[in-house]
Amino acid sequence: MDTSFQYTDNTIYFCGDMKHLPHIVLIDDVTISAPYVHYRRKPEEYILYYIYDGEMYLTEGDVEYVLTQRDLLILDPGRVHYGRKTSTCHYLYLHFTWEDMKEEHISKESLIHIRRNLRNKNSIFNKSDDGGDQIILPKYCRLSEASSKKIAFLLEQMQSQFHNGMEYRQEMTATLCLQLFIEYARLLNDQYQEKFFENMDQTISGIITYIYRYYPEEITSTTIARKFHRNYNYINRKFKEYTGRTIMNFLNEYRIYRSKELLATKLYTQKQIAAEVGFCNEYYFSRIFKKVTGITPSSYTKQ
Repeated sequence: MDTSFQYTDNTIYFCGDMKHLPHIVLIDDVTISAPYVHYRRKPEEYILYYIYDGEMYLTEGDVEYVLTQRDLLILDPGRVHYGRKTSTCHYLYLHFTWEDMKEEHISKESLIHIRRNLRNKNSIFNKSDDGGDQIILPKYCRLSEASSKKIAFLLEQMQSQFHNGMEYRQEMTATLCLQLFIEYARLLNDQYQEKFFENMDQTISGIITYIYRYYPEEITSTTIARKFHRNYNYINRKFKEYTGRTIMNFLNEYRIYRSKELLATKLYTQKQIAAEVGFCNEYYFSRIFKKVTGITPSSYTKQ
């Protein structure tokens, strides 16, 4: 069985309710070796396995897994699982319950659509700023080396908090667990975007990061083309497919987003704010602000 992360047409996912925190039953890491074999059981809670090193031969229901380094698997309390044979493996196990968590089969196309909508809904440009009330986690994934470091760090923090014996340890562990799931969902979101847009994701991600860092400076189409060694019209078209905005619209909207923070302080003039966020003068700033928000900077300050 090929256990690498694949985009299948009918894959198992778990949908969690963000209105509730997970409840941590147990978390620890262990190293197993022959003659130990996982015994047959039907758990009362969800179990997450993260493999640090070695191999684990596990069967759940009628599906056989060969888990290796950086693999993450969530076992369902509705299925029996057992070890098929002995092996040497260092892994972390997390037993948890989560109110209203449920299993779903989601197609590749539906998942891409859901994940893009979630990212757009939670964008800083979304006026409603609703946040998210549901999180989608894959049953199985092999993480990249960079992603695995983030996940392993959060798991180790959870393990430390759970066993430290101090007050609020369960609450702290539950909060870290939710953070872990959010980070995991974000990583998977990025992976789906990467697969959907093939090699354009690094360029687009680079442009977004560049804008976030250098938005106060002069940024033009020529600047972007030279910085990323791409034809501007081509990457601008792909950027809009990915974000729903052209590069310059994205830049201007981010500048307006940052200008609102300065307007709210009521400590700066519009001329000062325009210069601070990268607009050439206060008149152009005012025009773009009204185009993006529907009101003038002065009206926003009064509100």
